[in-house]
Amino acid sequence: MSDVIDVHPSTGLARQERSSVLLMPVMDVPQAMARLNEFQAFCANYLQESADGGLDGGDYGVIPGTKKKTLLKSGAEKLCEIYGLADDYEVMSTVENWDTGLFDYTLKCVLKSRRDDSIVGTGVGSCSTFESKYRWREQQKTCPSCGIAAIIPAKDFSGQGKPAGWLCWAKKGGCGAKFANGDKTIEEQPVGRMQNPDIIDAKNTALKMAKKRAKIDAVIGVTRSSGIFTQDMEDVPPVVAAAPVAQKAAETSQAAPPATTVDPVGIPGHPTELPPPAVISEAQAKRLFAIAKSKGWETAALKDLLLTQFNVSSIKDISKREYERVIYAVEAGPKPSAQQELTAEDVFSA
Repeated sequence: MSDVIDVHPSTGLARQERSSVLLMPVMDVPQAMARLNEFQAFCANYLQESADGGLDGGDYGVIPGTKKKTLLKSGAEKLCEIYGLADDYEVMSTVENWDTGLFDYTLKCVLKSRRDDSIVGTGVGSCSTFESKYRWREQQKTCPSCGIAAIIPAKDFSGQGKPAGWLCWAKKGGCGAKFANGDKTIEEQPVGRMQNPDIIDAKNTALKMAKKRAKIDAVIGVTRSSGIFTQDMEDVPPVVAAAPVAQKAAETSQAAPPATTVDPVGIPGHPTELPPPAVISEAQAKRLFAIAKSKGWETAALKDLLLTQFNVSSIKDISKREYERVIYAVEAGPKPSAQQELTAEDVFSA
């Protein structure tokens, strides 16, 4: 009897039953706590904490206006080195508009193990030149004599309460020139937040910033350090209180409603002007006043700080968007040498 050979073997798929879909921990609680404590000790001993939010070259730190520690670029690079990670990047999307100055990049960071080239994690980051810190510039009055942005209202020493004109303040690098009240060379200068005329220069900066954000995102995820660090809050742009229009244009807008067809860089549907910023609450003003007094600020010096750096004459006029910047300036600024005691009546007066 001859053997029968099946020339058409079955190609059916065998179903494999899953025993369970319940996810189980790969380590017990003591082991997990030991690993967390080990990582925190490593960060404390190896990474350098920044004392001023990253300006001193630290690896992590608390950014002014935030509460959680932020992992900075140098810290992410050190973690990659110690864990044996190599970073590679993929461009996910790109917008490059040379007419409007909009350059927008989204990148993916792929972290691989240097031991076997296996992928251990990814992160995503993006950046645009239309972010506030790239798109706008703070325009201040400049001195016609020396060209330095050091113009401040001159103080009235006559005691008659009359406008005293303008001064090119030497403490801000000015030449000390004085200008009469009503001088058009000073008062007709546009001030406030203005469109950045050199926004195209920020193209490469936006690309590098997207790359850095992607890497930090990936490193935090791979090292499981989100409980210790937050994403790169150092890149949150400082906001400016003034609207992005010239002072003259702002006065004209009171007589006619703002146009809503196209904005200064040509985006349809965007208003040409921004609404005036809301000012801080009484509770916020009292908090700032308490901080100023605890740091040793006195009336004259605090008023000079508010006027020269934030263009307001009293605490109650500070915008909510400027509030954290003022807090940081008051906390970090040097103590004044004036002997006049700081009083709430002086500071809150217009």
